[in-house]
Amino acid sequence: MIAHFSGGEMSDQDKSSVNFKKRFEKAYPHLKEFTAFLMEMNQETDRGAALVAATLIEELLKRCLLAFMVDNKGAKGLFDGMNAPLHGFSSRIAAAYGLGLISNEEYEDCQIIRKVRNEFAHTLGTNYENKKIIGLCANLHGSAKPYGDGQVNTREQFSTAAVALILNLTNRPHYIGRKRLTYEEWQR
Repeated sequence: MIAHFSGGEMSDQDKSSVNFKKRFEKAYPHLKEFTAFLMEMNQETDRGAALVAATLIEELLKRCLLAFMVDNKGAKGLFDGMNAPLHGFSSRIAAAYGLGLISNEEYEDCQIIRKVRNEFAHTLGTNYENKKIIGLCANLHGSAKPYGDGQVNTREQFSTAAVALILNLTNRPHYIGRKRLTYEEWQR
């Protein structure tokens, strides 16, 4: 975990964390957004963690879809505005899955994360001890599982599944872009 600084003198451990972060981002510049997400996610409330993770997954699905579509105004217009067909999280999940850009397990985890996000967004006082949230998170494919004497609470199940999905989707637009659609002259 990368430390949070509030000013003043940094400990040797804090300096080491900053140096590691700088070296990591230099070696893997495409993961800079991912490391920023991890820092933010670790500092969030239960509600904030669900909203931040879902928002980034929704954005990554948009990037995957745009990487596959013909690069034109029509494709971009599918995402712009409240009434755009691919404006919402649910429609992006369905489109990415229908086009084969995400796996069945990724599709199911996206759907669960969307439902968890909706519970937190629309129900006051929701937390990871809520029975509905517990039931949803228990079905996440990418979540950490109990090991030995170690237990994994519901927030940890959600967080590990969201992080795994985000990491999978971070580079996906690059690879999808290799198979980008192009306009083809159709027979008349």
